[in-house]
Amino acid sequence: MPPLNLELLIAGDDAEWQRAYDEKGLWSLAYAVVYSFFVDEDQDRDRRQFVEDVALEVVAELVRVVREGRVNNVNGLRGMLRKIARDRSIDRIREHWFNVERAFPQPRKDDHDAPANQDDSETFLRGFFLEVLGEFERPLEAIIEEWAKQAALDVLEKALFREHIVHRCTIGEFGKAHQMHPSSVMRLKKEVLRKLRGLLGGLI
Repeated sequence: MPPLNLELLIAGDDAEWQRAYDEKGLWSLAYAVVYSFFVDEDQDRDRRQFVEDVALEVVAELVRVVREGRVNNVNGLRGMLRKIARDRSIDRIREHWFNVERAFPQPRKDDHDAPANQDDSETFLRGFFLEVLGEFERPLEAIIEEWAKQAALDVLEKALFREHIVHRCTIGEFGKAHQMHPSSVMRLKKEVLRKLRGLLGGLI
């Protein structure tokens, strides 16, 4: 069988696109990338449908991008699809971001979580977690475990992610619980946020 023909794909040839889906595994790849951003979505039909809906948007956008001539060869299809899937997933996360201030209670006075001291990355992450919980009623611990695994957080980093970033204990409270000086906790926090930022492709 001859190799995939980019010109036919650009022209929107249905048969050639079907070959591309089969040979390049485009649907499976789109679903897998979207799923990685929205863990546990296969636990029931509604959640699985959400991932499938986003993945369908992704493959439709890939077709549009190819027809616009933004893919130089067929070997670039999977790379472009990954980028589109990641961007589309992040867009969905961003939709939840705007309700952060409304959703979260005001921090305690003189807390390290006060607005003057709070990292925008924390605000984003907290907003995402709360909104996803409200939208899909997903267990919080499942999200924490999955994100910690994907971001390669060690045991202490995961504890900070859970206790400080998600559950909002203070730097002092975390340090006391884990026998760490506040300055060490701050360094640990920067590393955790760096890893999570990498997980989201630099969004936060």
